Amino acid sequence: MSGALTVIDPVMGEELTLADASEERLGQLLLDVREYEHRLRELKRLVSEEVVRRCDFRRQWTLHAGHLTLSTKSDARVAEWDVEGLLEELYAMVAEGLISTEAIAAAVQPRVEYKVLARGVDALLKNPTLAGRLEPYRRMVDPDGRRVTVSCP
Repeated sequence: MSGALTVIDPVMGEELTLADASEERLGQLLLDVREYEHRLRELKRLVSEEVVRRCDFRRQWTLHAGHLTLSTKSDARVAEWDVEGLLEELYAMVAEGLISTEAIAAAVQPRVEYKVLARGVDALLKNPTLAGRLEPYRRMVDPDGRRVTVSCP
């Protein structure tokens, strides 16, 4: 087949024309690639741990190596806050005249994120009256991130 996509099988090292390959071969290739990805992630983790170990030992979190710069976060502890308790205390400080509400806005940022739950909206769309009102807010798009699942019985 002219112009067909040809790839190199990372395990076998051979050229493979995808359009000519059997489904079994494609499935095995996916399994092999996923295993290879797993091994690469493990290698990446091990190499990263070594870089972090060296950074910690040198007490430098940016290393310059030839044309490369390797960076990581320091090993200093970081703060985790009880946001509700902190806000309560900050508002008490406002009430006492110790700080302004602008100081609260500079210290704590509200974050509201809405996510449409398809199952709940689908239930509403089953009613024609509701569907007519909801439909203008829906836009159909192509799916992204489609994966093929391969299993071995």
